[in-house]
Amino acid sequence: MDSGSEMTTMPAFDAKQLGLPMPQRAAHGAVHSQTGLEIRSGYLRARVMGMDATEYAFPCLFLGDPDLPIPSRSGQSAPRKLLGLGGVVDKLRLSFDGTLGPRAPYGLLTVEKI
Repeated sequence: MDSGSEMTTMPAFDAKQLGLPMPQRAAHGAVHSQTGLEIRSGYLRARVMGMDATEYAFPCLFLGDPDLPIPSRSGQSAPRKLLGLGGVVDKLRLSFDGTLGPRAPYGLLTVEKI
């Protein structure tokens, strides 16, 4: 989760390995500015563990070719699996708590249904 990111992103290769549905074709002429990779605009469907069975659909940009792993290139950002705020904050309330603990080495994220 990145509270500073507007859009959820995920490498298309990783999504294909997980069997996630995504558009077969990349958006014509569109590239992800941070990585230079082609974009497939789709959705991630998810449920939040520990909550009810509501299924959410979050907009997602699948980056790169789904048939090729993305090689690491020096000087360029590698795409990560990143949950952004777009399409999330209107469905879920996210509260960040920086208190560290044995089960929370980076702090806590509380998720509530709106």
